[in-house]
Amino acid sequence: MTADVENASRGLCPRIAVTGVGVVSAAGAGVDQCFESLLSGRHLLCDLGQAWAAPPHNLGAAAGDFDAREWIPPRRLRRINGLSRMAVVAGIQALRQSGMESGPQTGVVIGTGLGALADTVEFIGQLLDEDPSLANPALFPATVMNVAASQISIELGLQGFNTTVSHKEISGELALMIAVQALRLGRADGILCGGVDELSRATHHGYRRLGGLASGVARPYRRGRDGVVLGEGAALLLIEQTDGARARGGTILAEVAGVGAAGGDRPLVAWGPTIESGRKVGPALEAGVEAATRALEHAGLDPEEIDLVIGQGCGSRDLDRLEAQVLQRVFAGRAVPVTSPHGTLGTWMASGSLRLATAVEVLRSGRIYPTVTGGELDPDVPVAGLVTDTREASVGTVLVCGHAAGGGSCAVVLAKGEG
Repeated sequence: MTADVENASRGLCPRIAVTGVGVVSAAGAGVDQCFESLLSGRHLLCDLGQAWAAPPHNLGAAAGDFDAREWIPPRRLRRINGLSRMAVVAGIQALRQSGMESGPQTGVVIGTGLGALADTVEFIGQLLDEDPSLANPALFPATVMNVAASQISIELGLQGFNTTVSHKEISGELALMIAVQALRLGRADGILCGGVDELSRATHHGYRRLGGLASGVARPYRRGRDGVVLGEGAALLLIEQTDGARARGGTILAEVAGVGAAGGDRPLVAWGPTIESGRKVGPALEAGVEAATRALEHAGLDPEEIDLVIGQGCGSRDLDRLEAQVLQRVFAGRAVPVTSPHGTLGTWMASGSLRLATAVEVLRSGRIYPTVTGGELDPDVPVAGLVTDTREASVGTVLVCGHAAGGGSCAVVLAKGEG
């Protein structure tokens, strides 16, 4: 039994509950729309147009099918940039579902890989390419990374602990980890946490120039996969101490049973070699294994007690291979069920928060969504338990994994709530 588990058993390490979930994605605004789209087993991709890229690199998962005016008054909406609109709408959903009153002890921790990049590029372009005196001052607030967290606190009246995390592809998971620590230190009664990123031409161009975009749809874990399809969205969880949630009559949707993180030496824009050589394990693989192991130890669980893994598989050649090898080592070859939402909804830097949100829905509903799109499994990507069809199952624990290019892995264990 680890020190964290011993502390929890003595009441020194409070249990953490998820009491609200909010999502904006290519399925629109709402966790129900998102989850039903995943269960349908079809992708929600669109043609971004020739201005972005010519086929076959022209697909994306844009979060355009929702009306922010249903959530934010038009007078205030004009002052909020596109990135923050997604985050604010997701935050409103999560806070409403939780039933918690916002106030001075309600915090915000937001993860974002690139922030409001479209507005930043436009503002810098005006400064450099046009008369600086004509640059739009309304764009300037969006150039800071914490714009989404700030707008959430303003619109929802959250006056407590507020910070922003940016660590590439694990920004959303790390936001949750920091929020958990803050709750256990008593710095807040509840915290909205998760991640948000937007589609931008600059990001799309960068991925294409680096050879990271898929030729058509993404094929997570499949033979012939050749890259990702970029998406956008926001996914936020309202978390609080379990005892506090029960005392105020809140519904416990799930519990954060364990968290773990580790650093690894990887190329800045890739995941690097992962194959074991004798007893020596490559640092990219070692970090992933260590993060998952720490999360399991923190939860007081053995690998055999995990019912489902929601992975980061997104169609990247190296990332999918890395994750498969991490899972093979952690689960000692056991064919644990594995699925990923990124074939359906695309991927973005902080989309680990989307995996966390869908994990809560799997635990609540007892339904597991499939990994799309189809194709032959890659023998070099040993995901023996890959879920390829919608199924009902008794799921009590979910492991959510994430790995960042340039180093860093994160893992979270979520457990079924008690209602």
